[in-house]
Amino acid sequence: MQLLDLLQAFQAIETDDRVSGLVLDFSAGKNPTRFGFAMAQDIRQALLKLASEKQKRNSDFKTVAITDTFESQVDYYIASACSEIQMEPMGSVPLIGLSSQTTFFKNLFDKLGIQLYAFTAGVYKSFLSPFTRTGWTPEEKENLQTLLTSLNDNMVHDIEQSRQIKNVKKLMDLGPLTAQEAFDAGLITKIDYKRHCTPLPTLATERKGYPVKRLERYCEAIKIERSPGLFSSLPKVGVVHVNGTINRGSRAYGSSRVAKALIEAGANPSIDVVVLRIDSGGGDVVASDTIWEACQAVRTEFNKPVIASLGNTCASGGYYIASACDEIFLLPSTITGSIGVASMRPYIPPTTLEKLGITLDSVFLSKGSQSGDIFSPVSPEHEKRTKSQIAETYKIFKSKVIHGRPKINETNIDSLSEGRIFTGSQALENGLADERGGFLKAIERGLQRVGKQGNYETVIFPPPRFFWQLGQEDNLEMGRLIYAELKMVINEIFAEMDTDLTRIFK
Repeated sequence: MQLLDLLQAFQAIETDDRVSGLVLDFSAGKNPTRFGFAMAQDIRQALLKLASEKQKRNSDFKTVAITDTFESQVDYYIASACSEIQMEPMGSVPLIGLSSQTTFFKNLFDKLGIQLYAFTAGVYKSFLSPFTRTGWTPEEKENLQTLLTSLNDNMVHDIEQSRQIKNVKKLMDLGPLTAQEAFDAGLITKIDYKRHCTPLPTLATERKGYPVKRLERYCEAIKIERSPGLFSSLPKVGVVHVNGTINRGSRAYGSSRVAKALIEAGANPSIDVVVLRIDSGGGDVVASDTIWEACQAVRTEFNKPVIASLGNTCASGGYYIASACDEIFLLPSTITGSIGVASMRPYIPPTTLEKLGITLDSVFLSKGSQSGDIFSPVSPEHEKRTKSQIAETYKIFKSKVIHGRPKINETNIDSLSEGRIFTGSQALENGLADERGGFLKAIERGLQRVGKQGNYETVIFPPPRFFWQLGQEDNLEMGRLIYAELKMVINEIFAEMDTDLTRIFK
């Protein structure tokens, strides 16, 4: 299930009196999607809201997290929002707090005789530092320390509030914690084997009317049950995703494909509002600008609001795109900012090639044709031009942020740029973002801007493609999703066959 499907399923359960409980299995292999902290926060908030809404309806509804052991502290962070948490006796809770350790390669490149020319705009722009330095600069380390502290404080606060305890930071010093230690500390509510919990469903038991249903099946059933029909008057929300490194071209999240999706959503007369979901640490500046222009077109040419919903990360080129939107929604643990520019070009000298038994002979008809050659040093003229181009790109980046963000101007932009990274909490304070909220809240705000509320339809742009339409341009993530889906279907078929054979031979 995708995040939006999961959140909408929780939202549907809020008013569905047929559902009396929710069991979340965090065992190995049960959660193929690895969530970052911001996505985990979105899920936690949905779980807490679900429980609250059920209580208003005088329901005995409860959420139960079960597992053999927790694979990560992000998994436990989500589980901590459940009413009950059950773990097997030999399991553990890896609650250890956040840390960061980076490998630096400058000395390796020096030994190999490879010289790296790094061009950056922003003293906090740390993207190239692992290749050009032996450690973080004081400014970069200070920014990283502040970021991790803010993220860690968010996690500590949320866990303490949900589990009603006060000593999570002390427990982090002791982590990972055994099942008994976690139980004694109030991190889990029960030590027992998973099979003693509510029996989990299979395809065969679901078909027999078994009262326990898998969330995937429930989600599918709700979509059919609540399908508005061909001539629906419900408002429609177009959803466009920008995931991973921002690149040019028509790959899964390439700039051409994303820009086309935005224009299609804007031009579609049935779409009332567009939500741009961004989970990217940046990438190609040309690709980022292409998507930025498409966002502007949806707003100005088609007169439709575009709301940015930020995921785990929306930095550098990701934030460049977000600045084109009407409003920016994020969660306290979203990592954002990094308003700056960086570029790097390696130089491999002849002496290094000679050591490898390689010789090289070249013909260049201009200085320009030599400027991008990794076997030629960067000339003083080219270095000067590159620095000038980087500075101009940085100036354009800042101007677009100023133009798109009402609280940011020429006076305070420098304190928010220079490559600094911020948590969502910090971004809400300094004006880089507008509202605290997850995916669904961004959708609701978009509908409010066009005077709509209540039920709605979501339409994904571009529409999902079938597996036979996938080409080499699609990334590995899409392939993994298809593999996971096929594996689930095959397992279900074998489970059904096994049940049928048992019935026959009885």
